[in-house]
Amino acid sequence: MILTFSFGLVIYRLPLLKARNELDSWMSREAAFMVNNWVLLFSALFVLFATMFPTLSEAVTGERLTVAAPFFNKWMVPIGFILLFLTGVGPLLAWRKSSLTNLRDSFIFPVGLASGHGRHAGARSACGCGSSGLCFALCAMVFGTIAQEFWRGGNIRRKNTGTDCSRRSIGLVGRNKRRYGGYIVHVGIVLIFLGFAGNGFKKDAQVLLKPGERGARSADTRSGTTA
Repeated sequence: MILTFSFGLVIYRLPLLKARNELDSWMSREAAFMVNNWVLLFSALFVLFATMFPTLSEAVTGERLTVAAPFFNKWMVPIGFILLFLTGVGPLLAWRKSSLTNLRDSFIFPVGLASGHGRHAGARSACGCGSSGLCFALCAMVFGTIAQEFWRGGNIRRKNTGTDCSRRSIGLVGRNKRRYGGYIVHVGIVLIFLGFAGNGFKKDAQVLLKPGERGARSADTRSGTTA
């Protein structure tokens, strides 16, 4: 009933959801927002289907097939990478259409920062944490994008008002809450993804301790074989 009402309301209001203007270029901030919304919609439908799959399978075949956490972790990781990438790319694109010069000047610092972290992560690839390394690199890119946007906005405000660094930052957020407040939200998203990436380095081990042995031996053998 909820699905019927929700989709019915969307169909009823479909004319109001139609874009007022045509998309000028795929290399624009509008295009990044649109792709981001598509990815979010796909992820929502995917989670809905996977959550309802046991009930649907029981209704169709009479056998209840469960979907465990590893299934979601496997398929949602690429979706998360796309969203994190768009979080760093979107602010760098110009409205309506981005020129090659604009793209070059905007992407140099964030991409360089991501490449540096990517090389460091590649050196640790023997740990089997490739996904975590890629996540760290993308997080570095997003941090670089946000820092660059605040630095550029701060320079413009310094020329206009002559204020110091702290006042410039506060003034930027106060005068344009939607833009710079959104960047602060992006920082929160990056912190969440850093938690996901760090979880990839977690190691669980079971060891046998002889009578009288303490946890120090457990720590020494944590990277060894599991007993």
